[in-house]
Amino acid sequence: RRCDATVLGPYELCNMLGEQGLEKLEPANPGGGVDLPFGRITMTHAFHSSSYGGKYMGMPTGLVIRMGDTTIYNTGDTGIFGDMALISEIHRPDVLILPIGDRFTMGPADASRAAEMVNAPIAIPCHFGTWPLIDADPDRFTPNGVEVRRLEVGGSTEV
Repeated sequence: RRCDATVLGPYELCNMLGEQGLEKLEPANPGGGVDLPFGRITMTHAFHSSSYGGKYMGMPTGLVIRMGDTTIYNTGDTGIFGDMALISEIHRPDVLILPIGDRFTMGPADASRAAEMVNAPIAIPCHFGTWPLIDADPDRFTPNGVEVRRLEVGGSTEV
């Protein structure tokens, strides 16, 4: 509401947000996509929990974001899964954003393997070091053949 953003999310989550008065909603599910003014977002599946206040909020998802000639695959909170290779084959991402925090998502070793499977030239680790339960060591995220760009909170990078 504060910034008048459009929310793209699973159908069930968008329904809940609509009940709370939000109007700019783009519901979708894994496999589906939405064209937006800046490009196209395609939802992928992810393996994680997805609830709010004990209520099911739809399947957890990742996002493939295509803007012009650049494609970013944000896996969302997830563990490693074999279809990451298929998602890469279909979408050919230039940048991969993936969690390395462990416990609730993949840790650095599995994330390194996932980055190798996806084979995007650039990988950006996320969701680590924000609280004690996910205090994974980012120096252990070492995928072969992939440039790792670790961002500081609020940081950015050029692609």
